Amino acid sequence: MKGKKLLSSKQKIAFGSIFATFGSISVLLSVAGAFSGTDNPVILVLPFLGGVIAGVGATVAVVGLFERRRMI
Repeated sequence: MKGKKLLSSKQKIAFGSIFATFGSISVLLSVAGAFSGTDNPVILVLPFLGGVIAGVGATVAVVGLFERRRMI
């Protein structure tokens, strides 16, 4: 029995690229904030969360690409 898909392959590619872009921008902004000398503890947590979001986004985008090419 085949289940209903939550997202289509095009939607996975779109959401994955949005998440990867948001994650990479947050990592870049946190690195810039760390070099500017701010003592805010959020600057230490933001790169980790941005990296996780970017990794999940890239993974979802690649899965969407594989589904688009009928590899899965």
